[in-house]
Amino acid sequence: MLLLNAACFMWAGNILFGRILRDFVGPLFIVAVRSVIGALVFAGVVWFFGRRDLWRRVTDWPAVIMMGICGVILFQVLFYYGLRYTSVLNVGLLNGFIPMATALLAAAVLGEKLGRALWLAIVVTIAGITWIVSGGNVIALVHLEFNRGDLLVLGAVFTWAVYGILGKRLMNQLTAMEVTALGLFVAVLPVLPMAAWEATYITPEINTFVLFALAFVCIGPSILCMYWWNQGVQLIGPARSAIYMNLIPVYAALMAYLILGEPLGWHHLGGGLMVLGASLYIGLATIQATNTQEAALDGKAIEGTNLKDRGANKTEAN
Repeated sequence: MLLLNAACFMWAGNILFGRILRDFVGPLFIVAVRSVIGALVFAGVVWFFGRRDLWRRVTDWPAVIMMGICGVILFQVLFYYGLRYTSVLNVGLLNGFIPMATALLAAAVLGEKLGRALWLAIVVTIAGITWIVSGGNVIALVHLEFNRGDLLVLGAVFTWAVYGILGKRLMNQLTAMEVTALGLFVAVLPVLPMAAWEATYITPEINTFVLFALAFVCIGPSILCMYWWNQGVQLIGPARSAIYMNLIPVYAALMAYLILGEPLGWHHLGGGLMVLGASLYIGLATIQATNTQEAALDGKAIEGTNLKDRGANKTEAN
């Protein structure tokens, strides 16, 4: 549990530092630095601890390329650009929509069936997000007047959902570490010229603090969080681990309020409770369904063992 908490805390810290860095460097600069350092680190991990025939084992290159574009480039670009126009608090709360966005895309693209409970949670989540984005203003809802930063972050949420679906498909052939590495490898080449172009109108201002912040977003959220999260999933399982994702908006809200002094409004509390409550409800329902399936499998296994024992006893009696 400590590992999962640490991972969520660092992911929330990425939102905070992304907001602070807007005054010093452009979003594409951050994405380029993260992509280069992440690709170098994962290249070393694959080379020394993984299988060096990774390129030859990939059978679905279109999915790999799309995953790199959506998850590494588009997600981060929309995410960091959104942070230039909206608050850390809003971004943290809107990130709570990722599980629901993934479920909606999985239903639309993969044909996965969504039960009544999930549809209810999706409706509640969308209502909560709409309330947050509108600032709790009914007039803004009527005239569709929304903060463009919030809309950019919502776009980032859906690109991450695409990344998750593609990653799930690729992990039928490759490990999670290999899939992550491939996404970074694919993103490095296109993002470098994009960052160079951005530097012509957003001149990077490098100082000691910026270097520290860049080191944090490169090492913490990109490398350490993945390791800690995978360790936590291995210990308590994916369904139980998913519930901890609800801590990211909580940590982000605390950081925004205590460090940046961002105001905490009633629309944040009301909308946030709807988003987090729906996500928590689905997480608990998933755990219950998993436990029921495991109990059913255990029951079948015990029943099968009993049948074998009876058969053996009858054979001995004969």
